Amino acid sequence: MSFRTNGVARAIALCGALLLAACAGSAPVGAPANGFAFPAVARVYIPLASSGIFGGRFGVAVRIAPGVAATNAHNANLLARDAIIGRVPDEDLLFFRDPGMDVLPQGEPYSGEAVVAYGQGARGALRMVSGAVHRLGPNAFTYTADGGQGFSGGPVLDAKTGALLGITYGYLDVENGGRKIRLMIAYRAAFAGRELRRVLHTAGHSEN
Repeated sequence: MSFRTNGVARAIALCGALLLAACAGSAPVGAPANGFAFPAVARVYIPLASSGIFGGRFGVAVRIAPGVAATNAHNANLLARDAIIGRVPDEDLLFFRDPGMDVLPQGEPYSGEAVVAYGQGARGALRMVSGAVHRLGPNAFTYTADGGQGFSGGPVLDAKTGALLGITYGYLDVENGGRKIRLMIAYRAAFAGRELRRVLHTAGHSEN
């Protein structure tokens, strides 16, 4: 995993960041969610899962352009190989073909912004966490929330408007004023969009 973003990068270098791919036996994180706060999210949210002899794994993808979804590169084994368009070098981000056409409006995160994020629990259960943007980098940001495994590749949204701010890919547990807090790590949606255009150009694809 790479998170080359000013002071946040130094914190991760010191503490290490954990990936969010989940196994079927993992303890659930976040709150159970019966649906999405913004109905439009249901049309771009793509649960990912695989089964195996030792239990399944699950994660999330989110459509960011018509016919194209993004998720974490460490979720690649949850996808059909021939659906993968390409990966972002040195980042935990890949793009794959998806038949849907709906996308969310995108927003730029700002410090203190209230956010909600979605992930998967065992047996397809939808999970949700809420928090606030903590620190910004040029390509990624952290937000405070009690998420974890199963949120891999999931959307981070502005809590008021539902705009797509980012795509979760890791977390850090850090000390803050004598207490431990969890920082979730997400790529900026705008960064994912720029990288998609570069990957499509490199691969000779078109977004349409």
